Order: sequence, then structure tokens, then C-alpha cells
Amino acid sequence: MHRPMSPADSRSAFWTDLVRSQGTADAVVFGRVLIFGSLATLICIVEILTENTIAIDVTPYEILGAALSLILVLRTNAGYDRWWEARKLWGGITNQCRDLVLTALRYGPADEGWRDGLVRWTAAFGHACRCSLRGQRDCPELASLLGAERAAPLVAARHMPTYVSSMIAQSLAEAFGQGRISGFAFQQ
Repeated sequence: MHRPMSPADSRSAFWTDLVRSQGTADAVVFGRVLIFGSLATLICIVEILTENTIAIDVTPYEILGAALSLILVLRTNAGYDRWWEARKLWGGITNQCRDLVLTALRYGPADEGWRDGLVRWTAAFGHACRCSLRGQRDCPELASLLGAERAAPLVAARHMPTYVSSMIAQSLAEAFGQGRISGFAFQQ
């Protein structure tokens, strides 16, 4: 069972997330900053030691800077639009899974094993989508939700979300075929 996060845990998680570099471009960016910073330092040292002024016309860099700023704004907006679209789609997945479980529990059979299985497979759908989109095959949440025996064929499936959907559909079809779900509930 998930316990609510205390304020102390929340602060700790914030600072941990703030300094985490896993999954970021920090290594690439830091390397490039180090190279260009070293080059700028070298130029400053040469200018100081030779007492010569190194002058370069600024106009091309001003024009390039303006163009670069426009490109960065467009890229930032495109990135935000993609994030917002993904957030809406993820919210839709969450809402549809919740609605499926509520409808199945309301109109489905009273068999606890069937209910537990349907809830677990529905919860596994979100994890399967996440892992599939990230190209991950190792998803420990699936094993903890479904058990190692039921998670093994899921992880081996070509498309994990489709496999989970077929297991949910199979569970509903079996209950309908056995007369444990009405036609109305099956349509829902």
C-alpha cells in the first residue's frame, strides 16, 4: 500500500531529483561547456600575456545570436507542446483504466479472484505502456503486480500494451460467456 509522502520526504525527494543526472544530457553539455570554457580561458591568457587586443567584428555574432534565440524559442515551444500532449494522453489512459475498473467492479461478477485479476491487469496496462514507450523490457512493477509467472509472457510479448489489453478482454469475454456479466456490462 502506498503511504502519503510526508513534508520531510517531499523535501528530500525534491533535492534528490534536483541533483540527479541519470537520464539527462548533463554529461554531454558539461563536456562541451568545459571545452569552450577552456578555449575562452586560453584566449584570455594569450591576450593578457601578449598585451594585444584580439578583436573580431561583432555583427555576424549578433545576427547569429538573434537567429539562435528564435530557434531556441521555437524548439522550447515544440518541446512543451509535446510534453503537454503526452500529459493529456497519459491522463486519458489513467481515466480510462479507472473507468474500466469501476464499471467492472460494479457490474462484474462477485468472484474476488476475477476482480483482483482484472484490477491487476488494468493497473499493469499503464506500466506496460510506459515500459513499451521507453523501450524497456525489464519492468519490476509488472512482476510485483501480476506475479513472475503471469509477467513473463507479458514481458516477452512483441507489444506489451496489446498483450495486457488482450488479457483484460479475455477476462471480460470469459465472464460474459459464463453468464456472470450482463450484456449491458459487457458493452460498457
